[in-house]
Amino acid sequence: MAITRRTMSKSALSFLWFGLVVACGCGGTAPGIRAQTVPDVTFRWHFVGLSQINAATNATKLRQILALPETAKLQNELLNKCGGPLAEMLMLGPATDPTNSPAPAAALRSLLPEFLQHESLLEVRTTADLVKEWLVAVHIPDAVAPEWETKYRTLLTHAGTAAPSQLTYQSAFTGWQAGRKDRSGLYTYMRVGQWSVFNFQRDGRPWLAVMAQLKATGRPLPAAADYLLALDADLPALRKWWPLPDYIDFPKIALTVAAQGESLRTVGRLRFPDTLAWNWQPWQIPTNSLQDPLLSFTAVQGLEPWLRRHPVMQKLAVPFPLRQFVVWAHTDIPFKTFAALPVPDATNQVRQFAPRLATAMNTNTIPAMVGAVRVATNGLEAVWLGLPIFAPFLRPASEPGDNFLLAGTMAGLVPQTPNTNPPPPELLARLTSRTNLFYYDWEITEGRLAQWRQMNSILGMLATVPALPGASAAQPWLDAITPHLGNTITEVTLEKPNELQLIRKSHLGLTGFELVQLAQWFGRENFPSLLPPPAPSPVPPAPAPPAGRFRLPAVPAPPAPPAVPKAPPAPR
Repeated sequence: MAITRRTMSKSALSFLWFGLVVACGCGGTAPGIRAQTVPDVTFRWHFVGLSQINAATNATKLRQILALPETAKLQNELLNKCGGPLAEMLMLGPATDPTNSPAPAAALRSLLPEFLQHESLLEVRTTADLVKEWLVAVHIPDAVAPEWETKYRTLLTHAGTAAPSQLTYQSAFTGWQAGRKDRSGLYTYMRVGQWSVFNFQRDGRPWLAVMAQLKATGRPLPAAADYLLALDADLPALRKWWPLPDYIDFPKIALTVAAQGESLRTVGRLRFPDTLAWNWQPWQIPTNSLQDPLLSFTAVQGLEPWLRRHPVMQKLAVPFPLRQFVVWAHTDIPFKTFAALPVPDATNQVRQFAPRLATAMNTNTIPAMVGAVRVATNGLEAVWLGLPIFAPFLRPASEPGDNFLLAGTMAGLVPQTPNTNPPPPELLARLTSRTNLFYYDWEITEGRLAQWRQMNSILGMLATVPALPGASAAQPWLDAITPHLGNTITEVTLEKPNELQLIRKSHLGLTGFELVQLAQWFGRENFPSLLPPPAPSPVPPAPAPPAGRFRLPAVPAPPAPPAVPKAPPAPR
């Protein structure tokens, strides 16, 4: 039975995405970043193994997090969920097993801890609606290699294979092969030195290339000289199985992961199918509104073509440009986050757009709408009322020239002028020093993670995806890792007309927002599936605020907080 698009969409690509997220979260690379993605590969993973990471003297923050008991509990929970989906991806069950036996999942689950400890290579190739080939090579000791071979044979008994027969490669290596009874492919096994090589193939050419490399060098690929993990993903090819949004032109991704002192450094190449419709423009900063003490700061431009294609943005018919914007969060009050968008004649833009925004938001733009959007009596502010704690707003910013829109999470806590506490000059200098900067982000991840966890609980009311389950091991894991997280700095630059380069320096490789999203995915009952989990029971909606316009009471300014660490100038 061939694996089809429908079958694989349920779990296999989810497992590959798990590897992609792990790669983004585990590191960075030294200067030898591979500029090219691996050709003809849908997904490729080369990992040095946890044993090598734990034996190193750098990446100290990562090793501290790996040593936490909460990390071990989370890993055990995730591996328990991955056995069945991984068996399905490798076409070893349950989709290919008419008896629906739990044996494939149990056999693979028992091997996963050992797999993570040692150096490994995973390659998956796809074509049309089929998995064309997969190959797994693991550097494991001779003492455990027979156990892996035995369990592999057990797995094949559930995959509908003929009896194994001997296989020889150029009189150098011997192993065995077992063809599928439906003649749709061939499974192989070889033990070459310290490497155990498992493979499913339809034409065998990629397998021959790996075997030639093994014969020439004793390894299936060159050793990792300057990274912990290298990963390639062809996102356009994954779109055949995974329903990625149509409004984004997804790239092919090549990432490498390395240790740098106590930190991790992530470097990636994002190669898009077409030239990016972006021309750099000088950054415009709302100098009155952007005030210290900052917990995070983000600046981005070049997203307008994708934003315009988003269904919600099309429904809103936003009349002003979306060429660039900045977002920042503060340390003094939880949830206090702002965004500023440079637009001409901001006052009139709000006066014209606010009623349209209220009408659209109050008529099912958001399926699980709570509360309602109301327009201020003077027509110069739209506020989303009826949410717990939050009161998102849109208004003109108090800036010279009336050339910025200001949005935020807490109406009434609008930055006051004049600005007597500007942000660090070195932070803004990162924006003005280059003309190819697409994206810049700095945050104190320890504090930002705490904010996002609280906000996620409230925002979960508006989503079809339930909030992070309390019973999941991901919750205590987030509690445990928070004190180990410091600054995270990310830069994305345009290197070629169709290629972006990402560089990130961090302690765990992920921002606070990304960690919360990752933990929420980990906690789902249907992990590692990327399909939406069962919808939660509907929550009775909060009473909508009275219709019409409103007056928002003034909120006194909070006392000045203690100073926070300054933003590092660059992730280099």
